[in-house]
Amino acid sequence: MTTAGEHVAISRRFIEQADEELDRGDLPQASEKAWGAVAHRLKAIARQRGWRQGKHGDSYRIVTLLGRETDRRVELERLLSSADALHADFYNAIKSESEVREGIDGVKVFLAILAQIA
Repeated sequence: MTTAGEHVAISRRFIEQADEELDRGDLPQASEKAWGAVAHRLKAIARQRGWRQGKHGDSYRIVTLLGRETDRRVELERLLSSADALHADFYNAIKSESEVREGIDGVKVFLAILAQIA
């Protein structure tokens, strides 16, 4: 079983890899690595708090629960939706380089907020 600390480490590694993939021009991989960074950071929070995690939909439930604890619910939901759009782009490859770059920047903001909350 992966620990919360291991999920955080994976998240950090994935966001670095997202930048590397973006620099190489592999937009689908950059998108998916950014999504993976979010997914693992949310898994870490869920693990720490004893919340269910493991399915894609659990990410939205975790953000809903975090939103109840903070005054940033709308921002958290918006950032998760943006990150999820990157995940979808892995399968569809329709986003431009600038859109992927903006999405990754949003993921970095989201990860920073999650780090403050957890």
